[in-house]
Amino acid sequence: MGHAVKNLITVEPSSPRVAPQIVRSAIEHALERHAAHAAKHVQVAVAVGKVILSGEVPSWAELHAVEGAVRGTPGVSKIDNQLRIQS
Repeated sequence: MGHAVKNLITVEPSSPRVAPQIVRSAIEHALERHAAHAAKHVQVAVAVGKVILSGEVPSWAELHAVEGAVRGTPGVSKIDNQLRIQS
């Protein structure tokens, strides 16, 4: 007599995907709170899980503030930081 095994296990992704427009909005709010001065000169491009930062900031401190604000945003798994320090 054979027994059938029914597998009812479902696997949820470890980090659900967040729509790029939601990530972008969250990043813009984070930049307003944490790096408002630098945010005026920063361009943000968002793909699924990836953020590309470009533009110029006045100092290393501002560069790190921008990156930190982005890194803490839900849905961001990778940052391509192309920011430059103003000369």
